[in-house]
Amino acid sequence: MQRDNKLVVVEIRYRRYTSQLTPLETVTLAKRRRIIQATRYYLRHNPEYSEHEIRFDVVALSGPLPQAKLVWRQAAFDSDDT
Repeated sequence: MQRDNKLVVVEIRYRRYTSQLTPLETVTLAKRRRIIQATRYYLRHNPEYSEHEIRFDVVALSGPLPQAKLVWRQAAFDSDDT
């Protein structure tokens, strides 16, 4: 997703049951590193976005569908989190 010279990378997580972890809690350090690594790969192969500011969002859905609760955490982490 691109918005105002920003490239927004969105990780979408869903958990029907949250007794163990919420969807946001499942975005671990290892998962963030993989997302950042994939984004760097994308930027190397798409240089037209190399000057864009990057923002990492997480959209978390929890509960049974179609009534799942949605939380959109903008700027949930950044590339310095590695």
